[in-house]
Amino acid sequence: MNALLHRLPKIQLQGVRIEGLRGLQFTSTIIPPEVSLVLGTDVLRQFDLYVHPGQGEIV
Repeated sequence: MNALLHRLPKIQLQGVRIEGLRGLQFTSTIIPPEVSLVLGTDVLRQFDLYVHPGQGEIV
């Protein structure tokens, strides 16, 4: 799998400032086209996540 590494600008989500993000641009994508991005655990661990098992979603 080949990918280009991109540095992303600082963003702010729910009062949390996230810096030092990097993105991978895959030459042959395995991510479905309707998905805009995938967040890693390094970003997600900064938020409280609630799982609704009956609805199959995370909020």
